Amino acid sequence: MKKFFALVLLALLLGAGWAGYHAPDLLPQAQRLADDLLSHFEHDDGAIHVEGSGAALADVQKAAAAFDGLTQEKLGVTRRHSVRVYVAASDADYRRILREEFSLSDEEAGQVAAISGGWSGGSLHVTAVNAKAGVMDGHSDRYATTAHELFHQLQYEMSHGRDTDKTALFWLEEGSADYVGAMMAEKLGARTLARWQQGVLDDLLGAPHPARPDQLIHLEFEERKAIMAKEYHAYAMADMMTVQLLARFPEAQRGQKLAAYFEALGEGMTGEEAFAQTFGLTLDDFLQEFSAWWQRQKSQPAAIQIDAREGITEGQADFYAAQASAVQQLLARRFGQTLHGSYTLVLANGKNDLAQAVSDYSDMTPAEAKKTVGESLWLENGSTLFLDTAALDSERQQIFSMGVMLTRVMEAQAMGGTEKEVAWLARGAAYLIGTLRLEEEGLGSLADYRRTWYSVLQEKGSFPDAASLTTPQAYEQACASFGDESCSIVAELAADDLFARRGWGSFTKWMRAANLADGDGEKAFQSVYGTSPAAYASSAPARLLREMNSESSMYTR
Repeated sequence: MKKFFALVLLALLLGAGWAGYHAPDLLPQAQRLADDLLSHFEHDDGAIHVEGSGAALADVQKAAAAFDGLTQEKLGVTRRHSVRVYVAASDADYRRILREEFSLSDEEAGQVAAISGGWSGGSLHVTAVNAKAGVMDGHSDRYATTAHELFHQLQYEMSHGRDTDKTALFWLEEGSADYVGAMMAEKLGARTLARWQQGVLDDLLGAPHPARPDQLIHLEFEERKAIMAKEYHAYAMADMMTVQLLARFPEAQRGQKLAAYFEALGEGMTGEEAFAQTFGLTLDDFLQEFSAWWQRQKSQPAAIQIDAREGITEGQADFYAAQASAVQQLLARRFGQTLHGSYTLVLANGKNDLAQAVSDYSDMTPAEAKKTVGESLWLENGSTLFLDTAALDSERQQIFSMGVMLTRVMEAQAMGGTEKEVAWLARGAAYLIGTLRLEEEGLGSLADYRRTWYSVLQEKGSFPDAASLTTPQAYEQACASFGDESCSIVAELAADDLFARRGWGSFTKWMRAANLADGDGEKAFQSVYGTSPAAYASSAPARLLREMNSESSMYTR
């Protein structure tokens, strides 16, 4: 089963006013430019001037052309001053632009490039974006990143340069820029605002130690650089704080509230004063309210919305919704762990429809989506899951596949990704959950299926050693040699052996340890089980062979 990820990665964008307010800290030469704005614009025509090259240029130009219309419609404000946007086609080009347009030294340009995909100077009316950065991967990200940076320019104007003052609120500065970026993507027909919110929440729920809200209030430049480390997911936390704040108001008022906050900063208010006046509650009260909401999100099962494509009946949609709920309940009983957040499950009707659904929900062209889908039964794109229901021609397959799919998604969220998982354990656990769901539905017992797995391996005669299935890469290689069925059975039996000896709860401890180890499943296995996953798997074949020889009953699933 193939998976792909298109997560929102806006966590490396820098604030608009940093080059001005923080010039003494990092950009000693920038003040000279700030004192001579006409070095960039002899005539301030109020337009957005986009320059550059590369595949992202057209998308940046499109978002720039739509920016003033968006802010007028949603916020009731527009820019007054010219802005020049430089689009770098490469990392080297980005560093060159930083040197030439911001007068940075080579060392300074390297520092900025290492931690940013975009850099804006509010007082300079200049923005640079790196088309090679992760925040510029597809149409949605390009639209959003462009609007994010341009909104920093508007923040600077509305607040008269106080948007990044040490008394302003860091999280609202960056969260509002991401929010406006998400609105731009939706306006231009790409990722919707709702899907952006789902994706950010999914990203945040998978973070091992995200930044606390109270760490994102007032930050000096060095503090900002530190909190921008990937593991803290500071921008995702700022985004969710902004989303929850704006959810208190009708949709039509949300953009206007953001504008009012920055305008209040421009009147000389502190961030706390501007916040209270604009949003009608103190910052402390909001932080308490948000913290309570965040704790609920981390503990309650995911809300899974069904999107049935054409040809999917209402009965089918209801069946899969019920299966999603049943899997969540089983995960809670076995692992004390469920999938959290908000997801959309797209039910497609065949491979062609699956590819079209992936294209509809992403920045892929139909041809790209068809190539990505290949022979996949299901795929994950952030908080959106895609399932080819036409490939599941029996209730048994439908129940089993839902169990496997949601367990795999839960594992990815709990571990912060599956790139470095212990393959035989993670996949074996998912297959076991699928099998236990069949048992719950009266379609055979785990003991029956276990006897069948032994029989299948006996018939095949040759099958991989569980130790050879430790890494995801090795697992795929083994599948190419022995076939998917043999590998999945060996993984199931190895995981079943481990759980029988160490308990199902140990798997949850392993997932959490992997998350804290930046997804390193092997390191986590050693800490939880006291041995390496390969060593444990190497000891399983003797037990497996004894079981195979002692079992003679045949149960065919």
